[in-house]
Amino acid sequence: MRLRAALLLSLLVVVTLLAACGGEDEPEREFQPGDTVTIGIVDGERLVAEGARVEANHVNNAGGVGGALTIRLARGTVPDLLARGVRLFVLPCRLDLAGAATAVLRAGAFAVAPCDDGVLAESERVAFTGLSPRAQAEALSDFVGGEAASELVPETARGKRVEPFLGLESGGASIVSPDAPERVMAPLGAPEESLFATFGFPEPGSRTDEFYERFRVVYGRRPETILSALGADAVNALAGAIELAASTRPDLVAAEVRKGFEVRGVLNELSFPGDTNRAEVDAVIVRLRDGKLRVVG
Repeated sequence: MRLRAALLLSLLVVVTLLAACGGEDEPEREFQPGDTVTIGIVDGERLVAEGARVEANHVNNAGGVGGALTIRLARGTVPDLLARGVRLFVLPCRLDLAGAATAVLRAGAFAVAPCDDGVLAESERVAFTGLSPRAQAEALSDFVGGEAASELVPETARGKRVEPFLGLESGGASIVSPDAPERVMAPLGAPEESLFATFGFPEPGSRTDEFYERFRVVYGRRPETILSALGADAVNALAGAIELAASTRPDLVAAEVRKGFEVRGVLNELSFPGDTNRAEVDAVIVRLRDGKLRVVG
């Protein structure tokens, strides 16, 4: 009897110690200098990968995630990266986006989609950091005060997704395009005074322009399109969620996104309001004037 009681007491002590350590559902220990996390950049879009690299360097040069954790990047397909132990991903903007997201979900990993084109359904394992079609349309409508406007016919797949959300009466003085320029030059054939809502714009002195200059230092040129900045902000969102979770475990990182948090991006503030994996981000309004796009709101 005494032996049995002693065994039960020992078992109770072990259980108590395990509970004190937090068990499997608690965050890991705080990051220490020398700790690393590998983020998988899914193959397919060079500009996204380049932007992610520039921002990962920026985070590491500032001390790393939480002042200690160094980001390493690996490129490949989702199955290849999973086989190498990667569980946190940056998805492509468009190229085979659905296939990559499906592979991440099946593996119980976690990913950030830099471009929210309305292609993917919301999931607890995928976060969206780009401007959504609905938010783009709302930004344009707000800028013209909800008044009547002349709507241009969309020229891009993105514009075709934005158009149904505009809902502006026709006939006003403003010229509104549902397309979102990704370059610093105006879309071919757009009339003077056309208004666009887009992801961001490297206006001199802006944080986006600062990112473009950091990009130039690494690659010897400025980004061709805004997709590089979108890739950078995907890294910023992951870094912010990892820091709050004090863990690189996908389930804990995903939980922090659902709780809600904010992080400073290179395009805008990224604000996850909670109970959703879609960040709230502000659009930049640009107008075509004298053949050039100019920020007006």
